[in-house]
Amino acid sequence: MYGEGDFRVGLGTDLTMYPPVYRESLGNGSGGWEFDFTVCGSTACRFVDSNGDVKEDDKAKEMWWQEINFNDINQDLYSRNDSDWVGSTPADTQPEFDYTEFALARDGVTLALTALNPAMGSLALGATYFLSDMVNWIASQHEDDSSLKRKWDYDGLSGPLYADSSTYLLARDEMTSNSYESFTIDNIAVAFPEFPVRTKYYVTFTAPDDPSTQSISTLEEEGIYRVPATEVAAARPPGSRRSKSAADEMVYVADPKKFIEVEPVKNPSIPDRIYEEIEQKKKQRSRKQ
Repeated sequence: MYGEGDFRVGLGTDLTMYPPVYRESLGNGSGGWEFDFTVCGSTACRFVDSNGDVKEDDKAKEMWWQEINFNDINQDLYSRNDSDWVGSTPADTQPEFDYTEFALARDGVTLALTALNPAMGSLALGATYFLSDMVNWIASQHEDDSSLKRKWDYDGLSGPLYADSSTYLLARDEMTSNSYESFTIDNIAVAFPEFPVRTKYYVTFTAPDDPSTQSISTLEEEGIYRVPATEVAAARPPGSRRSKSAADEMVYVADPKKFIEVEPVKNPSIPDRIYEEIEQKKKQRSRKQ
């Protein structure tokens, strides 16, 4: 490692939940709801002095890998590998998509870093810095009927330049009216040689009733409004704007605060599989040396 002093790694996670959108064209024309959300995780590896204060210019050697996992999902929650759905830094290539356009390019991740990890002190680390440098790549992925995983492996990208990392993932859950779903979001980052950190959230989506069957007064009470199809994109992340509606399609937007619940897990433990992978990677490195 570079630098001197005790080592700290911080992980900040920003979840952005967009307004649920109802489209007549979903569900083979029977109508349904789209719940779009983004997950951004930013890390920082630093040394601290004898007082526990962060040495802002004294970066550690490298991040090792970062991963985002959705567990206990249904088969209608998905993501894509397109550049406007997934991205990460560091990498050796130039970005093809401007991630700074996303609404989460704000100081929310910075606040999360210091709030979740007091040891990081007053470290100034903005999400915009990471998003502007992101490129569209992932090292591995896995999907089945109950989980979705994206992983970014930074092994081999060493030096202070790679002491920080950030990942971005856009996902969508397509749900029928009057349905309910709960799942977990796991964001895990590991700094070399054995410093894992984790944030975890419980998420619940509740799809409202079919709005086309409700009165205007009932919809207003529930925070649901009909909007022109051409204006729906303004309430969505850029990657999801490809879900264009016909000009005459009936589209409704719901208040996310009324139909989405997010509960952070306090001090989640590190899964055993992470320590097992750390040991495997150490052995692989020793064989290469």
